[in-house]
Amino acid sequence: MSDNIPVTVLMTAYNCSGYIQTSINSILKQSYGNFELLIIDDGSEDNSEAIIRSLNSEKIRYVRLKHIGRSAALNYGLKEAKFDWVALMDADDIAVPARLEKEVRLINKSSKDIIFSDSVFFKNKKIQFLNMINTEKEDLKRKIELRGHICNSSVLYNRNFIMENGGYNENLDYFVDYELWVRLLNIGNFVHLNELLIFMRIRDNSLSKKAAEGPITKISVFSGMNKPMVEKRLGIIGSIREYLFRKKVKLKVKYFWWKFWNFKAHRELTRKLEELDQSGTVLHKWR
Repeated sequence: MSDNIPVTVLMTAYNCSGYIQTSINSILKQSYGNFELLIIDDGSEDNSEAIIRSLNSEKIRYVRLKHIGRSAALNYGLKEAKFDWVALMDADDIAVPARLEKEVRLINKSSKDIIFSDSVFFKNKKIQFLNMINTEKEDLKRKIELRGHICNSSVLYNRNFIMENGGYNENLDYFVDYELWVRLLNIGNFVHLNELLIFMRIRDNSLSKKAAEGPITKISVFSGMNKPMVEKRLGIIGSIREYLFRKKVKLKVKYFWWKFWNFKAHRELTRKLEELDQSGTVLHKWR
């Protein structure tokens, strides 16, 4: 298909003033220009609104809501989006400049496509681990099901397909993306882009961090999946926290050996992160 498909980049935000300008700038610097950036402010109590409005970009469409929760904010954004193809972006993550360009190229005639890329996890400007998948050796669906491999900020999908299948589960506070992917696993077409196109920020007060601090019973509402089923799918472990801890340790070990054998690639990733992560500095205004 044409690589000139219009895209809505959907960003929901709640009290992310320390990072949101860097995230927005990473989208405004995209090499692909046919997009709008729709920011749904979920009732932030910090100065996020002032930061967003100060950028004064024609690409940005800003909507402020009372605090309704991330799932409801995402569903609102899907309805509000100007275009059918929607690229997700969290307010504290960073996209590389070619992200949209490379993902849009993979769109075909099917509205069931859910396109996503590999990602780099970092904390305090230091890379922690890589979230990668080798589709030649690993079952993509099984990995998504068991590990929730998909980084939300790397996803591009057709909003009509998502909305026709119930959208985001507003009964959940955490893991709303993972629940959606599991629900769509056998009806959607997951398309993996084997490139590191997103830097995902790890911070202590993020939703994913809060979710990891609680037992698995907090997410037992999984669209028809009961607790034993979830535990079974996650390897019969006692909690999401324990699972994520084990996964994180495993990924850190893998990254240690990866950067040992791929030092130049590691150095280039680090340089790119330093270039893109401008949190805490004054950035440009865009028009």
